[in-house]
Amino acid sequence: MVRGVVLVVAVVELVGAQVLDMELCRARESHWTFKGKNYIFSGLASDLQDERKSVQTGAAQQNYTGVVREFGKAVQHCSKRCMELVSLETEEEWDFIRNKMEELKVPFIWTSGHICDKTVSSECLTNPAIKPRLVKGWFWSGSGARIPDTNQIPPGWSKNPWGSTGIYTKVNQQKDKSAPPVPQPDNAEESLGLLKKAEESCLALATDLWEPGTVWNDIACYHEKAWICEDNFELLERAGLL
Repeated sequence: MVRGVVLVVAVVELVGAQVLDMELCRARESHWTFKGKNYIFSGLASDLQDERKSVQTGAAQQNYTGVVREFGKAVQHCSKRCMELVSLETEEEWDFIRNKMEELKVPFIWTSGHICDKTVSSECLTNPAIKPRLVKGWFWSGSGARIPDTNQIPPGWSKNPWGSTGIYTKVNQQKDKSAPPVPQPDNAEESLGLLKKAEESCLALATDLWEPGTVWNDIACYHEKAWICEDNFELLERAGLL
Protein backbone atom coordinates (compact mmCIF):
# COMPACT_ATOMS: atom_id res chain seq x y z
CA MET A 1 0.00 0.00 0.00
CA VAL A 2 2.79 2.42 0.88
CA ARG A 3 4.41 1.80 -2.47
CA GLY A 4 1.14 2.53 -4.26
CA VAL A 5 0.64 5.78 -2.34
CA VAL A 6 4.14 6.96 -3.21
CA LEU A 7 3.58 6.37 -6.90
CA VAL A 8 0.18 8.10 -6.85
CA VAL A 9 1.83 11.14 -5.30
CA ALA A 10 4.51 10.97 -7.99
CA VAL A 11 1.90 11.01 -10.75
CA VAL A 12 0.16 14.05 -9.25
CA GLU A 13 3.44 15.93 -8.83
CA LEU A 14 4.68 15.09 -12.31
CA VAL A 15 1.55 15.80 -14.32
CA GLY A 16 0.27 18.72 -12.24
CA ALA A 17 -2.58 20.80 -13.59
CA GLN A 18 -3.22 19.55 -17.11
CA VAL A 19 -3.98 22.44 -19.45
CA LEU A 20 -6.43 21.55 -22.19
CA ASP A 21 -7.54 23.59 -25.16
CA MET A 22 -11.20 23.06 -25.95
CA GLU A 23 -10.82 23.78 -29.65
CA LEU A 24 -7.79 21.49 -29.99
CA CYS A 25 -9.63 18.75 -28.09
CA ARG A 26 -12.60 18.95 -30.45
CA ALA A 27 -10.45 19.09 -33.58
CA ARG A 28 -7.79 16.56 -32.53
CA GLU A 29 -6.58 14.24 -35.26
CA SER A 30 -6.68 10.46 -35.13
CA HIS A 31 -3.96 8.56 -36.97
CA TRP A 32 -4.87 5.17 -35.49
CA THR A 33 -7.52 3.63 -33.26
CA PHE A 34 -7.18 0.72 -30.87
CA LYS A 35 -9.67 -0.63 -28.31
CA GLY A 36 -11.80 2.51 -28.53
CA LYS A 37 -8.90 4.97 -28.21
CA ASN A 38 -7.56 7.42 -30.75
CA TYR A 39 -3.82 7.88 -31.21
CA ILE A 40 -1.74 10.73 -32.66
CA PHE A 41 1.84 10.27 -33.88
CA SER A 42 3.88 13.48 -33.87
CA GLY A 43 5.42 12.71 -37.26
CA LEU A 44 1.98 12.58 -38.91
CA ALA A 45 0.40 15.57 -37.12
CA SER A 46 -0.66 18.12 -39.76
CA ASP A 47 -0.14 21.09 -37.40
CA LEU A 48 3.44 20.09 -36.53
CA GLN A 49 5.02 19.66 -39.96
CA ASP A 50 6.88 22.98 -39.68
CA GLU A 51 8.70 21.52 -36.65
CA ARG A 52 10.38 18.76 -38.62
CA LYS A 53 14.14 18.65 -38.13
CA SER A 54 17.06 16.23 -38.21
CA VAL A 55 18.51 14.88 -34.99
CA GLN A 56 21.17 12.29 -34.26
CA THR A 57 19.85 9.21 -32.54
CA GLY A 58 20.87 5.69 -31.60
CA ALA A 59 24.12 3.91 -30.95
CA ALA A 60 25.26 4.55 -34.52
CA GLN A 61 24.40 8.28 -34.24
CA GLN A 62 22.27 8.09 -37.38
CA ASN A 63 20.17 11.05 -38.48
CA TYR A 64 16.41 10.94 -38.01
CA THR A 65 14.21 13.60 -39.58
CA GLY A 66 10.86 14.10 -37.92
CA VAL A 67 8.90 16.00 -35.29
CA VAL A 68 10.66 15.67 -31.96
CA ARG A 69 10.42 17.32 -28.54
CA GLU A 70 11.73 16.77 -25.05
CA PHE A 71 9.46 14.74 -22.77
CA GLY A 72 7.77 17.67 -20.99
CA LYS A 73 6.86 19.47 -24.20
CA ALA A 74 5.49 16.25 -25.68
CA VAL A 75 3.28 15.90 -22.58
CA GLN A 76 1.98 19.43 -23.13
CA HIS A 77 1.13 18.74 -26.76
CA CYS A 78 -0.95 15.73 -25.75
CA SER A 79 -2.78 17.28 -22.79
CA LYS A 80 -3.85 20.35 -24.77
CA ARG A 81 -5.72 17.91 -27.02
CA CYS A 82 -7.35 15.98 -24.16
CA MET A 83 -4.78 13.23 -24.64
CA GLU A 84 -1.74 11.82 -22.84
CA LEU A 85 1.52 10.20 -23.83
CA VAL A 86 0.87 6.53 -24.50
CA SER A 87 0.81 4.14 -21.52
CA LEU A 88 1.46 0.51 -22.44
CA GLU A 89 -0.38 -1.41 -19.75
CA THR A 90 -1.16 -4.50 -21.83
CA GLU A 91 0.98 -6.61 -24.13
CA GLU A 92 -1.68 -6.27 -26.83
CA GLU A 93 -1.36 -2.48 -26.88
CA TRP A 94 2.44 -2.76 -26.72
CA ASP A 95 2.39 -5.03 -29.79
CA PHE A 96 0.11 -2.59 -31.61
CA ILE A 97 2.33 0.43 -30.92
CA ARG A 98 5.55 -1.46 -31.62
CA ASN A 99 4.25 -2.56 -35.01
CA LYS A 100 3.24 0.99 -35.92
CA MET A 101 6.62 2.30 -34.85
CA GLU A 102 8.49 -0.27 -36.92
CA GLU A 103 6.25 0.31 -39.96
CA LEU A 104 7.14 4.02 -39.82
CA LYS A 105 10.83 3.31 -39.12
CA VAL A 106 10.87 5.57 -36.07
CA PRO A 107 13.98 4.91 -33.95
CA PHE A 108 12.66 6.38 -30.69
CA ILE A 109 9.32 7.52 -29.25
CA TRP A 110 8.34 8.86 -25.85
CA THR A 111 5.81 6.98 -23.75
CA SER A 112 4.36 8.32 -20.50
CA GLY A 113 6.62 6.00 -18.51
CA HIS A 114 8.56 7.79 -15.75
CA ILE A 115 10.57 6.83 -12.70
CA CYS A 116 9.74 8.25 -9.29
CA ASP A 117 12.63 10.71 -8.93
CA LYS A 118 13.62 13.95 -7.21
CA THR A 119 11.74 16.06 -9.76
CA VAL A 120 8.40 14.66 -8.59
CA SER A 121 8.80 13.92 -4.86
CA SER A 122 11.61 13.85 -2.31
CA GLU A 123 9.98 10.71 -0.91
CA CYS A 124 10.96 8.88 -4.10
CA LEU A 125 14.57 8.86 -2.94
CA THR A 126 13.96 7.76 0.64
CA ASN A 127 10.97 5.41 0.80
CA PRO A 128 12.11 1.78 1.05
CA ALA A 129 8.87 0.55 -0.55
CA ILE A 130 10.13 1.54 -4.00
CA LYS A 131 13.73 0.43 -3.58
CA PRO A 132 15.57 -0.30 -5.74
CA ARG A 133 13.98 2.45 -7.81
CA LEU A 134 15.28 1.06 -11.12
CA VAL A 135 13.19 -2.04 -10.43
CA LYS A 136 10.20 -0.83 -8.40
CA GLY A 137 9.95 2.89 -9.02
CA TRP A 138 8.44 3.13 -12.51
CA PHE A 139 4.88 4.25 -13.35
CA TRP A 140 2.78 5.45 -16.27
CA SER A 141 2.40 9.20 -15.76
CA GLY A 142 -0.42 9.28 -18.29
CA SER A 143 -2.75 6.72 -16.72
CA GLY A 144 -1.33 6.64 -13.18
CA ALA A 145 -0.79 2.87 -13.29
CA ARG A 146 2.32 1.31 -11.77
CA ILE A 147 4.78 -0.36 -14.14
CA PRO A 148 5.58 -3.89 -12.87
CA ASP A 149 9.05 -4.66 -11.53
CA THR A 150 11.48 -4.17 -14.39
CA ASN A 151 13.51 -7.33 -13.72
CA GLN A 152 10.56 -9.67 -14.27
CA ILE A 153 8.09 -10.51 -17.02
CA PRO A 154 4.95 -8.42 -16.35
CA PRO A 155 2.02 -10.55 -15.09
CA GLY A 156 0.14 -12.04 -18.05
CA TRP A 157 2.80 -11.05 -20.60
CA SER A 158 4.83 -13.49 -22.68
CA LYS A 159 8.18 -11.70 -22.28
CA ASN A 160 9.86 -8.76 -20.60
CA PRO A 161 9.60 -5.67 -22.87
CA TRP A 162 12.66 -3.96 -21.39
CA GLY A 163 15.85 -4.14 -23.46
CA SER A 164 18.40 -6.79 -22.54
CA THR A 165 21.48 -4.62 -23.06
CA GLY A 166 22.70 -1.03 -23.42
CA ILE A 167 25.60 1.39 -23.07
CA TYR A 168 26.56 -0.16 -19.73
CA THR A 169 27.16 -3.45 -21.51
CA LYS A 170 29.26 -1.73 -24.19
CA VAL A 171 31.44 0.00 -21.58
CA ASN A 172 31.89 -3.16 -19.51
CA GLN A 173 32.74 -5.30 -22.52
CA GLN A 174 35.36 -2.82 -23.68
CA LYS A 175 37.19 -3.74 -20.48
CA ASP A 176 36.22 -7.41 -20.44
CA LYS A 177 34.75 -9.02 -23.57
CA SER A 178 33.16 -11.75 -21.44
CA ALA A 179 31.28 -9.30 -19.20
CA PRO A 180 27.56 -10.18 -19.02
CA PRO A 181 25.02 -7.77 -20.53
CA VAL A 182 23.40 -5.18 -18.26
CA PRO A 183 19.66 -4.96 -19.03
CA GLN A 184 17.44 -1.91 -19.23
CA PRO A 185 16.70 0.20 -17.33
CA ASP A 186 20.30 1.03 -16.42
CA ASN A 187 20.41 4.82 -15.78
CA ALA A 188 23.64 4.84 -17.76
CA GLU A 189 23.86 8.56 -18.53
CA GLU A 190 23.95 9.54 -14.86
CA SER A 191 25.85 6.53 -13.53
CA LEU A 192 28.58 6.67 -16.19
CA GLY A 193 28.77 10.47 -16.28
CA LEU A 194 27.78 10.74 -19.95
CA LEU A 195 26.48 13.82 -21.81
CA LYS A 196 24.62 16.00 -19.23
CA LYS A 197 24.96 13.32 -16.51
CA ALA A 198 21.18 13.45 -16.03
CA GLU A 199 19.12 10.64 -14.51
CA GLU A 200 17.42 8.53 -17.15
CA SER A 201 13.97 9.17 -15.74
CA CYS A 202 11.80 8.69 -18.84
CA LEU A 203 10.76 5.58 -20.75
CA ALA A 204 11.20 5.58 -24.52
CA LEU A 205 10.66 2.84 -27.06
CA ALA A 206 13.91 2.22 -28.92
CA THR A 207 14.27 0.39 -32.24
CA ASP A 208 17.58 -1.17 -33.29
CA LEU A 209 19.50 0.84 -30.71
CA TRP A 210 21.63 -1.62 -28.74
CA GLU A 211 19.88 -4.73 -30.01
CA PRO A 212 17.63 -5.69 -32.96
CA GLY A 213 13.96 -4.86 -32.72
CA THR A 214 11.99 -2.50 -30.48
CA VAL A 215 12.35 -2.55 -26.70
CA TRP A 216 11.78 -0.35 -23.66
CA ASN A 217 14.71 1.89 -22.78
CA ASP A 218 15.27 4.43 -19.99
CA ILE A 219 16.59 7.78 -21.18
CA ALA A 220 17.05 11.29 -19.76
CA CYS A 221 13.94 13.38 -20.35
CA TYR A 222 15.71 16.35 -21.99
CA HIS A 223 16.45 14.38 -25.16
CA GLU A 224 14.25 15.17 -28.15
CA LYS A 225 12.19 12.24 -29.44
CA ALA A 226 9.08 11.63 -31.49
CA TRP A 227 5.98 10.78 -29.46
CA ILE A 228 2.54 9.17 -29.49
CA CYS A 229 -0.53 10.56 -27.72
CA GLU A 230 -3.62 8.54 -26.80
CA ASP A 231 -7.08 9.66 -25.67
CA ASN A 232 -7.41 10.64 -22.01
CA PHE A 233 -11.04 9.93 -21.18
CA GLU A 234 -10.96 12.03 -18.00
CA LEU A 235 -9.84 15.10 -19.95
CA LEU A 236 -12.34 14.39 -22.73
CA GLU A 237 -15.12 14.20 -20.14
CA ARG A 238 -13.92 17.44 -18.55
CA ALA A 239 -14.13 19.03 -22.02
CA GLY A 240 -17.67 17.70 -22.47
CA LEU A 241 -16.69 15.46 -25.38
CA LEU A 242 -17.83 12.16 -23.86
